[in-house]
Amino acid sequence: MLKQNAKDPEYENLLPESLSEQLSLWKINPKRQPQPIVVPTTGKQVQTNFAFLNPESDSDVLIYLEDNRQIVQRVRQMKLASLGRLTASIAHEVRNPLGAISHASQLLKESESIADDDKRMIEIILDHCSRVNMIIEDVLDASRHDDTSSTKVMLKDWLEQFVENYKSTHQGDHHIDLKISPEDIEINVITTQLEQVLNNLFENGLRYSQKATGKSTLTVLGGIDEKEHDQQPYLFIIDDGPGIDEDAEAQLFEPFHTTESTGTGLGLYISKELCEANQSQLVYEKNAKGKSCFSIYFSHPDRSVT
Repeated sequence: MLKQNAKDPEYENLLPESLSEQLSLWKINPKRQPQPIVVPTTGKQVQTNFAFLNPESDSDVLIYLEDNRQIVQRVRQMKLASLGRLTASIAHEVRNPLGAISHASQLLKESESIADDDKRMIEIILDHCSRVNMIIEDVLDASRHDDTSSTKVMLKDWLEQFVENYKSTHQGDHHIDLKISPEDIEINVITTQLEQVLNNLFENGLRYSQKATGKSTLTVLGGIDEKEHDQQPYLFIIDDGPGIDEDAEAQLFEPFHTTESTGTGLGLYISKELCEANQSQLVYEKNAKGKSCFSIYFSHPDRSVT
């Protein structure tokens, strides 16, 4: 928070140009919501707000500077909560008639008086009922975000426990190579939401590796990225699949976009939303060896908004 003397004609010249411009626009119309200011060299945003100390327009001005990540995180968490309540209600209303359709179709299929051609039509109905039910399950998963408290955790220790739990709860011979360096990396996240993101990325990566090589393999790398004098923890999830072509990559995180006949297209969309709600960034890129890689860039744990 800054205080500026409005009676000093030179005071605005002491402010950074972008801040001085916002202040001038605010004086013309105090009801105007100032735009966030991008901090040079860092790319981070700061939200500005102004207030006169006294009702007179020539009084001193208080300038409030707030880390825009805090505002963005609040908005995203509210968005997820509102979306969750809405989708849960819709899913509940859809599930009841869907169950009735599925049950009636199953009874018809078992009837001896149904012709073979009609049975094929019933199988189509049941297949689509199953697909709609999968979408409902994904939508309900997106709505289950009761825990909104972030926790500071050691990335290596937390991931080792997560990988162990994942292997014990998923069938198959999965080989997950985990390397975290340095070993004392900390992150500040809502762990239940990070679990949902990694569950989705692990399932996708292991499935594509299995299809391409016959082996269910995954490489998970963690480290610190020095970006513009700022230490940013990261996590790379690398599979041995063929990768995603450029056309599909452009729509990768859009809802209901999928290249799998059995997929719903909600997994990556929800994962990206959850990452951003945790002040993290989920991106896709091929690494130097041409392998498919999903990257999560976390905010610095000491500057994360809780």
